[in-house]
Amino acid sequence: MDQRKKKILQALVNSYIESAEPVGSRTIAKKYDLGLSSATIRNELADLEEMGYIEQIHTSSGRKPSYLGYRMYVNELITLEDLSEEEREFIRKNFLNEAISEVESILKTSANILSKLTNMTAIIKAPAIPKGKVKLIQILGIEDGEILVVCVTNMGAVKNKILKFNKILNKKDFENINKVLNTYLKDVELSQIDDNLISFMKFHMGDKHELLTPILNIILDTLSENENEDLYVDGVTNILNYPEYNDVERAKKFLQLISEKDSLNSLITSDDLNVKIGDENEIIDAKELSVISSKYSLNGVSGKVGLIGPTRINYGKVISVLKIITNELTEMLKTLK
Repeated sequence: MDQRKKKILQALVNSYIESAEPVGSRTIAKKYDLGLSSATIRNELADLEEMGYIEQIHTSSGRKPSYLGYRMYVNELITLEDLSEEEREFIRKNFLNEAISEVESILKTSANILSKLTNMTAIIKAPAIPKGKVKLIQILGIEDGEILVVCVTNMGAVKNKILKFNKILNKKDFENINKVLNTYLKDVELSQIDDNLISFMKFHMGDKHELLTPILNIILDTLSENENEDLYVDGVTNILNYPEYNDVERAKKFLQLISEKDSLNSLITSDDLNVKIGDENEIIDAKELSVISSKYSLNGVSGKVGLIGPTRINYGKVISVLKIITNELTEMLKTLK
């Protein structure tokens, strides 16, 4: 494709993204300073349509990009947009608004920021961490008969649970139990907690050993959760902001797709940056959508970030936002080590 056709295609895509209206030669001639007459642009548009890069909805209307046209645009014609100072401040405030100390909190916050800045549905997939280890266990007395158990893993997962216990524990009892738990369980993986280890711990806990079983159940639950690849989704209804999805059936199909975990997992790839447009998506119900995905890192294990929306999106803005958030996300998670 020659440079003139590329400039006209770029102008058409930019105009269609902005207006959602089919674009004609007069619009391009008036709106963009290409130094070309309306008649010349009209001839070039006819060639671009014949080549498959644009399509005409009705014979009397203008044209819109085809999936092939969007692909050319993303590969060769896109201009990445800088975020405004207001948008950058929004990111900073949301990440620093509260003391985010857990993986789940950081991922949820990231999904929320992505959905708001892009007006798309944001999906963040937590890394599959098969060998989480206990980082800290702490038991605290709340009131007579109630004990708070806190378990923290090396990957930032935290679980708190209140246990009932019919024996009175004093300060020395708590200190001893905490010492036993952390001596034997710190840096231990799920597979290493066996009968021998449990027997040693029961011996050192003395007459308070009855507490060990419920505490171990909390630890096992926390470590097992780390093996799952949880999905955090935000901005599901953003799709309704696009006129293309004023159609109820089309909107319902999208919402059904977003509700299916297996579909979302298969849509989001683990490449550094991947843009799938329209029928490039393997799932039938996603063939009218664009999926932009990337990855982030948590202690050397990769998680996935994805944005899903119509093909008519501001790719330059969306890709810029995604790059910034994945970098911020990786940096935030480093603080959990």
